[in-house]
Amino acid sequence: MGAVDFYIQPGGVIGGVYQVTDIIGQGYSAIILKCQDVRSGRVVAVKRFFPDKMTSQLQAKAYAEPKLNIRSQYVALGENTFVDNGYINMVMPFVEGESLRNVLGRYDGIKEVPAVYIGMCIARACIDIHAARILSTDIKPENIIVEPDGRAKLIDLTCFEL
Repeated sequence: MGAVDFYIQPGGVIGGVYQVTDIIGQGYSAIILKCQDVRSGRVVAVKRFFPDKMTSQLQAKAYAEPKLNIRSQYVALGENTFVDNGYINMVMPFVEGESLRNVLGRYDGIKEVPAVYIGMCIARACIDIHAARILSTDIKPENIIVEPDGRAKLIDLTCFEL
């Protein structure tokens, strides 16, 4: 396993199922890839964890997230975690839009009405998460996607406490 194996370029396939179409971004612990499920044609995001950041606690949470009982239209929860070529990957719904961090940077802030709506969406996400007796510990602009219709979704729950 080396850096060449880890960084799958567009056109490559993860787990024999997810064809990479784009590299969406990178965080502290993983790279996020836009993929298409070759079986169904569905577009998904695959979070591929960096092996040097994969602690036993993070690994446990990566496998636990798809099993969380959270029902919310404001949370994009991991659906499946699997190992491919020695690397841990988590499949998540692909959320069209851009991070709140990018939105804030592009406009040097946002107008009052969209800001209130985004805040209400994230507050609802937190209510739904807490209703499942879970505490998300990594809510930040990089983990919030603002969809083209203005709705905001929380996209990363691998930092949580039960």
